[in-house]
Amino acid sequence: MAKIASKGTLLKMEISSVFTTIAQVYELNAPPGDVQTFNSTDLATGVGMTHAVTGYVDTGELTASLFFDPTAATVKAMTAKITTPAENNFKVVWSDGSATEWGFAGIIRSLGPKATLQDALKADVRIQVSGLVTYPT
Repeated sequence: MAKIASKGTLLKMEISSVFTTIAQVYELNAPPGDVQTFNSTDLATGVGMTHAVTGYVDTGELTASLFFDPTAATVKAMTAKITTPAENNFKVVWSDGSATEWGFAGIIRSLGPKATLQDALKADVRIQVSGLVTYPT
């Protein structure tokens, strides 16, 4: 199994029908995809508890950290989705040499800029995934 460097991984947001790279992302946590289950153990079950799938997947959130430029087009596009909330299309393009993509619809939940002594302006963004992530097969 290969060990792939993160450099070159991109977070893209659909802006005016074009997937545009969100500028200056330095950390990205992809949506985890959590298969929902329920306890299906009954009183006749042996010692081991059993679980079954519900048929639902909670794809959670994507979080990212970026160097913050309030004048950047992608920052303006994200803040527009906060002032006028709406679902938007996103994708993560992995740095695996094949440009593998995970696409999803999501809602920007927050964009939190921060200024720290002896550091650059930074921001954290949270995107709630709506529906399933499209994984390559």
